[in-house]
Amino acid sequence: MKLSYLDLMTTDPSYNLAMEQYVFDCLPRDRMYFMLWQNDNAIIVGKYQNTIAEINEEAVRERGICVVRRLSGGGAVYHDMGNLNFTFITDVGESNALDLKLFCEPVVRTLATLGVKAEVNGRNDITIDGKKFSGNSQYIRQGRVMHHGTIMFDSDLSVVSEALRVDPTKIQTKGIRSVRSRVTNVAEHLPEKVTLPEFRRILLENILKENPGEAYPLTQDDLAAVEKLRAERYATWDWNYGFSPACTMLRRRRVDGCGLIEAYITVEHGKIAALTFKGDFFSASEPDELAAHFVGCTPYRAGYEKALGDVDVSRYFAGLQILPASTLPNADAMYYHLKMQQRKNKIPAQLPEGVGTANKTGELDTVENDAAIIYDTAKGIDLVVCFMSQDLTDTGAAQSTIAADARAIYGYYNE
Repeated sequence: MKLSYLDLMTTDPSYNLAMEQYVFDCLPRDRMYFMLWQNDNAIIVGKYQNTIAEINEEAVRERGICVVRRLSGGGAVYHDMGNLNFTFITDVGESNALDLKLFCEPVVRTLATLGVKAEVNGRNDITIDGKKFSGNSQYIRQGRVMHHGTIMFDSDLSVVSEALRVDPTKIQTKGIRSVRSRVTNVAEHLPEKVTLPEFRRILLENILKENPGEAYPLTQDDLAAVEKLRAERYATWDWNYGFSPACTMLRRRRVDGCGLIEAYITVEHGKIAALTFKGDFFSASEPDELAAHFVGCTPYRAGYEKALGDVDVSRYFAGLQILPASTLPNADAMYYHLKMQQRKNKIPAQLPEGVGTANKTGELDTVENDAAIIYDTAKGIDLVVCFMSQDLTDTGAAQSTIAADARAIYGYYNE
């Protein structure tokens, strides 16, 4: 497919994001587009995120950081002039699959030419030595995909930690102590010094080597349309901040391979009157479409199952899988029986009051075992813990050790 590129010189985040949308919506679909751009001192939040919950308002105000919402899902990212952004826009036909790796590989190959080994990891990261320097996201609609990513080349990482609020469940599930401990700059790993402008040129040259193309000639009408979109959407409070819903109930869960999902639920007269989904998930279809299925149903499992029917939820939350309905009654029955366990001398013994367990214990003369689901936790991070032993000489001491270790594990994730 023919490639056209746009090497943007403006550093206004609202303008750059408006340009992305204009290219996606309005330019000819007979080619692939590649864009390079930079934002000066900005936080870019995912489309479905609650902006106020993602930013440190005091730091944003003191540092004059611009906050703008993008079209794609995923998490909030910080941009400064040490950061380079790239965008691919192309047709994908009938596919709604989010294939982030495909568009990350050109960055990996470019770094390899400079002596840096990078790899695509996790849901949407590119890393060097296990540390993230690039986050990526996608927006797919009507057979077209927009993939954009950041490249932290020489960013001020102290500001990243200061300006963004990190969901504690994300820190816990990734086993990290802070944002700073798991991110890095490309410049720190280059065997020979390369400036950001030089890296920008090398990346573009490599893209054009793999996909020959030329600069796209934007007209004055194009530029006027982008400016209009910037003014009417990306520079407005309503788009960037006013997307945060009021609710009477909030349910939130971080799902491995999918991300954080928050459900803001308004219940009136015992039924769901309104529902809004937020989070750092990716979506191939608008979550509002899914939310509409729940309006009018009761806010309980039976109501949820009836509302979902045969809906493919993975279209709205990429990576989320729902167990076949036929397995749920059996799972519920098993969960019920585990909660009825009367022997609480191992895993449950030292857990805080109010924390629930559904456990199955077992013992022989020289064996003490216990496995449990730990729920109703302080931070909403449910746990599955299992202890196995053999050839014991003191079973009482083993029971105490299991209880103490279970308490320590609980504290690590929920305190």
